[in-house]
Amino acid sequence: MKELFEKLYTQNKESVEKKVETVIRTDIETEEATKILHLSPSLVLVKKENSEKGVKYTARLSYFIVYIKDGKIKKKECATEFNGFFESKGVLEDISLELLKTSTDTYGGDLKILSNLLVKATFLVENEKPFLTSSEDLIVKTDSLTRTKRVGFTTKSWEIEEDFDLNFSVEEVLLYNVNYQIKRVNSGVDAIILDGEALLSLSLLQKVENSDILKERRVIPFRVELEIEGALPEMVARAKMENGGVKIEALVDENTGKTTVNLKLSVNLYAEAFEEESLSKVIDCFSKTKEIELKKETIFLTRPLEKREESLRLNTKCNLEKDLTARLMSVADERFLLLTVEEDGTVNGLVELTAFLKGEELESILLTAPITFKVEKTDKEKLCYINACVENVYAKPLSLREVEVDLSLNLNYFLEETYEETVITSVTEGEVKEEKNNAISVYIAKKGEELFDMAKRLNSSMEDIIKVNKDLEFPLSGDERIIIYRQERK
Repeated sequence: MKELFEKLYTQNKESVEKKVETVIRTDIETEEATKILHLSPSLVLVKKENSEKGVKYTARLSYFIVYIKDGKIKKKECATEFNGFFESKGVLEDISLELLKTSTDTYGGDLKILSNLLVKATFLVENEKPFLTSSEDLIVKTDSLTRTKRVGFTTKSWEIEEDFDLNFSVEEVLLYNVNYQIKRVNSGVDAIILDGEALLSLSLLQKVENSDILKERRVIPFRVELEIEGALPEMVARAKMENGGVKIEALVDENTGKTTVNLKLSVNLYAEAFEEESLSKVIDCFSKTKEIELKKETIFLTRPLEKREESLRLNTKCNLEKDLTARLMSVADERFLLLTVEEDGTVNGLVELTAFLKGEELESILLTAPITFKVEKTDKEKLCYINACVENVYAKPLSLREVEVDLSLNLNYFLEETYEETVITSVTEGEVKEEKNNAISVYIAKKGEELFDMAKRLNSSMEDIIKVNKDLEFPLSGDERIIIYRQERK
């Protein structure tokens, strides 16, 4: 028998995780360390190098420390770099960084920051499965098979520079937080066009006596074109964005009292394009002369879907461990932490923010607001990537032990749909069929019976049935009498 098989390629994701511990030593003395208002972390992937054996990476962990010294607010930045290696499991898709825990230690007289981190590398592993497409010796029934194939992917670091003016003097940029969100991602000719926004949140110390800490928010739109050879406008595109570094400088004009903020952002971009192709597959077949055994397998494939976006307005309450006895001045460093994603699309997360209080002396408290929302999806759809940005946040005291937090959350997420394809993966030849001796027979068709099923039942070719029964019309009604010649008439 001469069968033609093709290979069906599928891609699975395989992740490898490693835990990392770091120690950052500072020159902040023990007495000053007791007056720390806030520790703001920043975790950035600096570079990655691919080879046949695996991938080397370098990451940077920074902390901004806001504390009181000699009755004044001070800020200090400290950082450390660490690196590692992952053995290759396939094509590297992504390296993600997560800060699990931060603690401090003052043993020895100076402040040390201890951090536990999780580094995860995700690889695309390609598998192949043969499937029957045609045969010269068998009578076959075919159908179409839809396969989604990734045309290509690319990574790029994009730099954003922005200057803006403030109508007051700034002593120090105490804290900042930058979130990135995807507004649109489209496939073009040999490129992916990505429209995004950088959401900047600044906590600024005024340059006046008894100064307040003020909040400033900025939205910076940008567009990037990423080259992917073979991409076309009708293809589905996906993308991710991660912080690659931030530099901020505040310059005060002593004559006008105004401040110019110089901002330089680096964002790490990842984009990929997918196409759908239709292939022919054999779903059933038989031989007129020999028994055959078919092996069928069900293969699970995925189809990426277009980006979805929605905004949520949420209100929650935070309980405090001690009485709130000072004025709530502002909130800063708001971050959404993704905790769990359930199969039904329920997302559980946590919004963390720092509230600065002004009384006899400056204080700060950490507010945590649990957040739960549900992504609308079908049972066959799976959430493969979600990015949530806090766009606006307000906090007001309700009592000495309770603060109300009102916030708006913007969601960007990508789903992928799972579908099944059943294919014939092997054909085994068996015994010779016993030849029928009768020359002519009449077959009573079943209602709705298809031509292939009839031919298989009668061990005849579809061409021979149509040749003798020229008036057949499908679908059959069930009243037809089908004439079959078992052997050539003399």
